[in-house]
Amino acid sequence: MPVVGHAFAGLATAMQFAPASAHDRRQPTSAASALWAPAVVATSYFPDIVTQLGGALGVSYSNFYGQHPAVGLAAGIVLGAAWSRFTGTPVMRAMAIAVGCILGHDLLDDIQGTDWAWNFRIVQSPVLGLSP
Repeated sequence: MPVVGHAFAGLATAMQFAPASAHDRRQPTSAASALWAPAVVATSYFPDIVTQLGGALGVSYSNFYGQHPAVGLAAGIVLGAAWSRFTGTPVMRAMAIAVGCILGHDLLDDIQGTDWAWNFRIVQSPVLGLSP
């Protein structure tokens, strides 16, 4: 998907799921409210960030790792927990939004046919112990 498409998807997610108050009904801090949209947009770029950083650092098959659903799930849980701790947002809500953003990115790439983690070229790779 074009780079700007992920930004729109992240922005739409941020607008749909505005920062929520914690269980004690205290309002999110002004910093949490101000950083909400940029944080959600950045989270939706996570697979591309992993892919680009991995490639720059010479990690073989960084695209595979960046677009892998298990990596996205784990990263979403960690990023959501960190956001919850930083802002006081309910932890399950923050994790669900982060996981949804990351896996949504992968889904959009899959629909377009780019950066698919399970494409034929990667499946026949030493990463999975298979050879062409």
